[in-house]
Amino acid sequence: MPPSVKVKASDSPVKKRREQIAQLVLDQFGDSLYDCRVLCFFDDEDCEELKLLTGLGAANRAFHTTIGESSAFQGWPKYVTDCIVDFERNPIRRRLLVDQVVYLHGGACADCVGMTMSFAHELQHVMQRLKVPKLLTANLLFRHLPNTGLHWSDIPVEREARAEAKRMAVTLHGSEAVNELLRQRASTTNDPIELADVRFIQELDTTAPYSLKDETLALFARFKDRRAEFESLIEDFKFNPNFEPVVDLDSFMPPVVDSKQ
Repeated sequence: MPPSVKVKASDSPVKKRREQIAQLVLDQFGDSLYDCRVLCFFDDEDCEELKLLTGLGAANRAFHTTIGESSAFQGWPKYVTDCIVDFERNPIRRRLLVDQVVYLHGGACADCVGMTMSFAHELQHVMQRLKVPKLLTANLLFRHLPNTGLHWSDIPVEREARAEAKRMAVTLHGSEAVNELLRQRASTTNDPIELADVRFIQELDTTAPYSLKDETLALFARFKDRRAEFESLIEDFKFNPNFEPVVDLDSFMPPVVDSKQ
């Protein structure tokens, strides 16, 4: 079954337009997502509680998450969880309707170019979950490793998602419209993290070759002396569906062999 698109909007023309944009973006992915049980939810307001729960910051416009039996939905709007979980058939044991969720806050849907970029970005994470789940899981560890000094653009799966989002927005809306959106964001944000991110996207060459695997291995090599912290994170998240499959750390960070042995 194709991805499920749910647009929350009180204005009918706005709802229709957002549905059209969502479909245009999905069409760019072709049949790659056809057999994926993913909910694509477009809100008409910013859910501040979700921003806190995801830990992505006040400037966050959208997110992607994997759904599993252990997923908790405290703080999620009921109108979203009703599209994720069905309690009607069995009130005691919930039935999951989807395996992944892409959620866009209302602010991300305010203009068609911004909506396109946010949606394409999160769908690229869906693709990573489908095609390279081990690499995605490994990259997610860096979000939780403290004191790294890393920016979003330093994390390979995030860099790839930004490149795909920009490329697709240029394809659908033209380079000038994309450049104007980024100029507006750069001139209006007071968040240094978002400003650095916008500057990176402005300069990002979407045609440059990029190896997700090689860049991920290179990033782990930079933090080779923090293996114990990675092991602790893997243990902490072993029941979290976003961290499946469990990372085989030896594949990314070979253990140091004691030369005295």
